[in-house]
Amino acid sequence: MTPKLTIGIATCGRPRILKRCIRSIEKFTNINYEIIILDNVKAFTNDEEAIPRLSSKYRYIEIADRKIGCCESNNILQNNCDTQFFMHIDDDVYIDSKGFIDKLFETYLQLEEKISNLAVVSASWYDTFYRNFRHGSMYYLFGIDRANRKTVKKIPIDYTFLKKLNIQSTQTDESLHTMILDLNKFKKLGIKWDNHFKWKGDRLDYFMQIKKNNLVNYQLLDLVAIHDPKPFKYGSLSYENFGGKEAIEYFRRKWNIQPIVGWDKPQIKPR
Repeated sequence: MTPKLTIGIATCGRPRILKRCIRSIEKFTNINYEIIILDNVKAFTNDEEAIPRLSSKYRYIEIADRKIGCCESNNILQNNCDTQFFMHIDDDVYIDSKGFIDKLFETYLQLEEKISNLAVVSASWYDTFYRNFRHGSMYYLFGIDRANRKTVKKIPIDYTFLKKLNIQSTQTDESLHTMILDLNKFKKLGIKWDNHFKWKGDRLDYFMQIKKNNLVNYQLLDLVAIHDPKPFKYGSLSYENFGGKEAIEYFRRKWNIQPIVGWDKPQIKPR
């Protein structure tokens, strides 16, 4: 049957956690779907047989001649999508409840009928590193600093606080990477990931484009995926500094806004 949804997974030579992600999708998903794997195998792997086994069942794109960032990976996945609807999911995320993607997709379609300017619908995350939920919503706070520069800062809204209010979904300025979108709408508006950003600034830039086009995003609080970043230690890309200061400067020039962020700080290693 023709798939209704394409699920794109970017990875970098990490077959063990990639398999965990895919197996969870296979186990808990009923709708017709296709999976595309983008593997930047510049990172090493100790399981050379894992990827060929997976690629025999799903579409597999390998980039082995250079390191690429999140934005380029996301663009390649979207450009190879043959369906109208596309889902991003990180390789170190997995689901553990039946009908998870079915419910996420169904909710997207229901909201799209009511909200003409809908952009993205995402699930929430439980993060095993922090042993807590990621934000329940994220807002961009715009201001002016003492140097008379326009600024933007991310303001997270606590997931547990929102759940105590019995809120099932929230409008958010930035979504987590278990998100569904309508590619036709994004192509028409020219919204895409900016390849100048590697591993810093990619999400803020992408969702600023969405905001600029007066689109809205929603995050579902009753759908929670598991984000388990500890296996990053298996990849050679883990703790390199991918130009945080350069990303800040590029973002400032592009948007004429100073991002109040910590992209230039060292990354915290998993426990």
